[in-house]
Amino acid sequence: MKKGRAMKRFSSLCGALLLLASLAGCQPGGTESGTSSGADTNPTTDLKLPKLEITSKKLRFLNPNAGVMKFAEKYLKSEYGIDDLEIVNVGPTEQRTRFINSVMSNEYFDIYWDTFSPALIKNGYVQPIDVDMSVPLWSEVAASNEQFLWNGQRYYVVPGFAKQIMVYYNKSMFDEAGETYPTELFDKGEWDWNKMLELAETLTIDSNRDGTPEQYGLANEEQEHILYTTGKHFVTFMPDGTARNNIQSPEVARAVAYQVELLQSKTMVPSNARQSFGEGSVAMCIGHRWYASGYAKLIKADEVGVAPLPRDPEADKYYTAEEGGGFYVPKGAPNMEGALAACNVFCYVIRSDEYIRGTYENDVENGTWTEELQEAYELNNTLDGGVLRNWGVCNMGEHWGDIWSRPASGEPWETIAAELAPKIDAKIKELYTTA
Repeated sequence: MKKGRAMKRFSSLCGALLLLASLAGCQPGGTESGTSSGADTNPTTDLKLPKLEITSKKLRFLNPNAGVMKFAEKYLKSEYGIDDLEIVNVGPTEQRTRFINSVMSNEYFDIYWDTFSPALIKNGYVQPIDVDMSVPLWSEVAASNEQFLWNGQRYYVVPGFAKQIMVYYNKSMFDEAGETYPTELFDKGEWDWNKMLELAETLTIDSNRDGTPEQYGLANEEQEHILYTTGKHFVTFMPDGTARNNIQSPEVARAVAYQVELLQSKTMVPSNARQSFGEGSVAMCIGHRWYASGYAKLIKADEVGVAPLPRDPEADKYYTAEEGGGFYVPKGAPNMEGALAACNVFCYVIRSDEYIRGTYENDVENGTWTEELQEAYELNNTLDGGVLRNWGVCNMGEHWGDIWSRPASGEPWETIAAELAPKIDAKIKELYTTA
């Protein structure tokens, strides 16, 4: 990995949630109206907040992301003059009910934070929100937000996406085997499914040949993420407001076949994937950013590296899953200008140095993360292709055994997929009717 390249992106705020390769037209300082200087607000941000005419200074939030909100309040006030904030938070199991009840009773929240729900749009609980994604502030997330268009209109706005899944690897095991790190393979364009399997085989060691390796090459509790490297999800939401069932697609078939190949190679630890990697008995582990807290001993010993997921050899580029919550504007909301301001401010904060650093500095201090790992994580977030992963949209968990276990036992995938297709169609229908 080329030292310092990710930190350069970090310094220019093209780090943690970067989706595109560059920020064309980024300019320093404040708002387009010039009401505030960048030096007074966020000196490291080189983007402008769009000018808006705000009539009402009162804004009612339902369930905003707390981590972002604590930074956003000052910018709502300093940049848009919104100084009367009412924030209502309820638990995840009741937030959707709370929201629907508020609309039905004309309670009038101005903005609501949630996962994407086609039913909220179809049933008329929300109204279009005219965020201008052509301005530089939104350049990094504009393309990904196209996933949420509904008959050409925007009802849902995601101010930032994170690509959390990576491949952790044990540097000591790679060094002992004389193998090239996955990060270096990625730099050379050689990091793909075939190479990961090859390395898993090389790094699996069964010295006494009793069939139980002392060291496994790979651990993976996130099988579905193999699929996302093809550029597809099980369900794709289309700009015309429809959804496409991909269960019988060649991409899903390819991902399932590769998972079977990994299992048959006997290079994957059969259980306790995260624990096994953290204990130092597995060379590579596919996992989330937050897995690192369990690898503290290895991290403190500087034995852990992270790389992006390997590329599907048949895909046109590197893909990974992206995640992020977003905003709706409720039907009847009285302060649309304030809601637009909130969307802009959240996008601004998420791309700021203070927020990015705030998400990992404590982990660096307590020894569960490093600057080197952060650089690699930020590199992961620059991958062009993001596949929406949103459990609020379509959770395939109830079919996990069918998708991953049955093919491994020898059942033809075509038969399984044909059986699952109507079940997923029914799930999609439910998503469009039940909020």
